[in-house]
Amino acid sequence: MRRAIALLLCILLFMIPAHAANSAPRVSTTVVVHENGTCTVTIEADIRLDDPARELKFPLGTDIKSVTLNGAPAPLSQSEGITSVNLSHLDGKIGLYSCTISFEINSVVELDDTGKQIVTVPLLYGFPYLVEDMSFQITMPSRFDSVPTFYSGYHGQDIERQMSASITGSVIRGTVTQELKDSETLFMKLAAPEGMFPAGHTFGGSLYFDAMAMAIFAGV
Repeated sequence: MRRAIALLLCILLFMIPAHAANSAPRVSTTVVVHENGTCTVTIEADIRLDDPARELKFPLGTDIKSVTLNGAPAPLSQSEGITSVNLSHLDGKIGLYSCTISFEINSVVELDDTGKQIVTVPLLYGFPYLVEDMSFQITMPSRFDSVPTFYSGYHGQDIERQMSASITGSVIRGTVTQELKDSETLFMKLAAPEGMFPAGHTFGGSLYFDAMAMAIFAGV
């Protein structure tokens, strides 16, 4: 009798569906850094909703302007200085959906303590769901000899062990070979060679970097 009850419990356990988990099967980020220190970002994302979405947002960062969603002005919200795209059109829906988000960052260049120009480029800024496949392309204003470094909120620079990246001319291309956890952040830093940006130019990137660093160390 006990064996029969145990067998019945096992069967019922396997019949209970696993809790559905929303995710992003694909996120592709394309960044163009301009000579004046501004940059243009385009994010293409596939979002799979197994549970109905509720007030889903796609965080972009700070110092953001000219945001579009699928080619139209995007509905936005702000929290602690971070701009997010409201994906309210997905509320209550289930299935696979694609979106394209484009925006500009006022500056991704700052000066370090020695006066050297450092480029900090966002690739992912805390999307709330797991990301299954992440790829990126970053075009710099000119060629460079320095080696880019990558950091994530969960792994720090160790994320580079889970990445594949290549450089062709002024273009950096890469993929993340492991899934990224929900609310992950990912960005690249590069020491700019002399002449890539105007000498002595006052950049406004420190505010962006400070907010990014806060998000990373807070595990956002």
